[in-house]
Amino acid sequence: MRRRGPDAGDEGQGGDQGQRSNKSADTHGGASVGERPCPGNARSGLNPGCFPGVTPVEWRPMRTLLCTLGFTLALLSASPAQAQFANRSLGLSLGYMDFNRTNGLDDAFFVGVDASLYIENGFEVVSLSKIAFPRDTTDRNEKRVVGLAPSIGIRYLLMEESIRPYVGSDLSYLIVFKTSVSNFVGIGPNVGIDFFVSDSVSVGARAQYNFYIALNEKTQRTLTLSAGAAAYF
Repeated sequence: MRRRGPDAGDEGQGGDQGQRSNKSADTHGGASVGERPCPGNARSGLNPGCFPGVTPVEWRPMRTLLCTLGFTLALLSASPAQAQFANRSLGLSLGYMDFNRTNGLDDAFFVGVDASLYIENGFEVVSLSKIAFPRDTTDRNEKRVVGLAPSIGIRYLLMEESIRPYVGSDLSYLIVFKTSVSNFVGIGPNVGIDFFVSDSVSVGARAQYNFYIALNEKTQRTLTLSAGAAAYF
């Protein structure tokens, strides 16, 4: 007896079931029943089926963009923590000068204009121009007179961080306007410290001992103490 083959209807049902199973496999990224549909694949690392509306061709530029953003963030986070400061400064200071009652002068208060320029390896060129008001001890009433004391010098920064102690020396000139004008030339070692309260503003204190020399005059020894603030640019 001849064996009867499958009906046409049976073939149609089998074909429909095969197509539905293929579509289901495509929809779930090739995962079988009971497995997670989005474990990723070997080539891309992520299964595009996990992102509705994104085809494999569209996913590659997106992945490149994400990698670029991550690399940029890594560079920014790896920037050095040390603050960067400008090389020039301009500031104001207030101070006191003790003339030790030599050459007819006594204690004086002054206002100063400070400037600095960083050179290299911790060295700076500095300038301090003072307007002082010393007491004239040769006057019966010991009135205050006006003195100008511009100076220029160099200093060495012991540290170049937000706290900057330094040592230095200045060459200065002193002119005092009394009944007669007195002129002095001097040199003065100094020490000081600056504290940066921001990247562009510092406050500091300074001490200096000057030796002022003039012809036919006693050597003028002056202790100078000052405090001030400066802006860096």
